[in-house]
Amino acid sequence: MLNSKNLSYVLHSEKKRLTDKTDVYLVDTYGESKVFYAMSKVVFLGGSLVFKGGQNPLEPIRYGCYIVQGKHTFNFTEIYNMLKKKRLSFEAKNFLELRNLIHSLFIKSKNNRKKINKFKKIGKNILNQNYAEIKVLI
Repeated sequence: MLNSKNLSYVLHSEKKRLTDKTDVYLVDTYGESKVFYAMSKVVFLGGSLVFKGGQNPLEPIRYGCYIVQGKHTFNFTEIYNMLKKKRLSFEAKNFLELRNLIHSLFIKSKNNRKKINKFKKIGKNILNQNYAEIKVLI
């Protein structure tokens, strides 16, 4: 797809240097995502453009990223619905919409800190409640 759009890209797994001509840096490895989420403002989560299902949006949200995804998020329906209501997650229907969303979210990214911090508190409370329930069983 990147080739068809004449975009120059580097795969993270190839460990090649980026150049001024690199349009896209594609992280295609496991276990390193939080490093990239911590320095990103907007994240496109793969798997959601095809009927495979999108990736879990909670980790990039914890790092303050806006999420852009395709329509196939059936494996995290409740989470994506909540994020869409909070205007932290946005669905792109095509390449042009994807590009426009990412561009506008980069500009808007400074305004999401308050929302992210509130979301983190909710998540922490849910984890604490689940931990308390599991602890009784152990």
